[in-house]
Amino acid sequence: MAKVENAFKPSLAGLLFQNAGDTVLRVDSPGWAVDPDEGVDITEDEDEESVDPISEPLSPKTRIAPSIASAARAAWKKWDKKVRSQISGAEPPLPVEIRLLALRLHLDLLAAGLWGPSDEEWTTNLLDLICEVMTDEEDEVHLEKVESTRAALVANGFALLFDELKQVGGNEVDLAAQEMWAMAASAVAKAQEPDVSHHLLHPGRAYGRIATGTAVERLIQRAREAADDPWAETRALLAAEGLNAELRDGAWTADIGEKKSRRATAARIAEVAGAPCCVKVVSDHGACCVLWAGSDIAYGDSVTRLWKLFRIKVIGGPTSTIAGSDGLAGARRTYPIWSPKGEIAQIAKEMGMDDQLLSTFLAEFTT
Repeated sequence: MAKVENAFKPSLAGLLFQNAGDTVLRVDSPGWAVDPDEGVDITEDEDEESVDPISEPLSPKTRIAPSIASAARAAWKKWDKKVRSQISGAEPPLPVEIRLLALRLHLDLLAAGLWGPSDEEWTTNLLDLICEVMTDEEDEVHLEKVESTRAALVANGFALLFDELKQVGGNEVDLAAQEMWAMAASAVAKAQEPDVSHHLLHPGRAYGRIATGTAVERLIQRAREAADDPWAETRALLAAEGLNAELRDGAWTADIGEKKSRRATAARIAEVAGAPCCVKVVSDHGACCVLWAGSDIAYGDSVTRLWKLFRIKVIGGPTSTIAGSDGLAGARRTYPIWSPKGEIAQIAKEMGMDDQLLSTFLAEFTT
């Protein structure tokens, strides 16, 4: 614990909570006290000129991203790494206020441009800290006192992450962020405007990573809508991917006009919506339908007048299966659109769709 205490001697309550100047934040941990009247401590290997502390706000409602001198950047990175390591390795877990403070300071260092444009590890570092603050070790009554602060900081972090990472599919870090968002969204929905504003920063360094108020508010609104609407998150993901689709009678439906890539569009919508799903896409040149359940995908098209049944490979999805370089060559079964028998009819039934109505929909666009 002594090592952790040394990492957080500065008084930083004002960074974390509103009106902290009127109170002293104390947490239930021996030796820990965050006092707004204390100054910034200097370690033995530093002097006052080499330390560029977090900037003071211009006004009670305005915070400017900190500026860190080039000579001090390595020391700040080392300090941040030390804090993250001690936060994640603490047993029992440190009080939530301390974990939130670590996240807030890390966001400030990101805003200061401590990690340059070519640095990639910042996403993993930020995800690790978000994971730490989302670990609920305190009782519910205690968490209620900090839930809005936590929500505002986590929303701020995800606004940065989703500006860099994919929200659908992708690599290991992308998938980890998506999984963490799914876990944290209900908590983010509890953010209150005063706390959101309190943790927003105005730009400092040109390449500093700073979440805009619009991006943060959009994520909070997205989380709130998801709490009341089971399809809200899918709509948000479709919008993030630039896909304009609406849920109509159980099917995600899109009209793409003159675009000819209706098959690729339908496959991408299906990937975002996830299995099981039904997708209908209409263009000026015809219509298509995708049914996806488990490892089976059925594709119907008004131009070919056929239903084709595919099996997804171990590594793959709708796009690689029906819109990849092989086109529709890998179909296991083929049926006329007017009689989608057997497995295709069963797939439609499993997701509550009527295969005959789907065939009628496609037949309306045959030429």
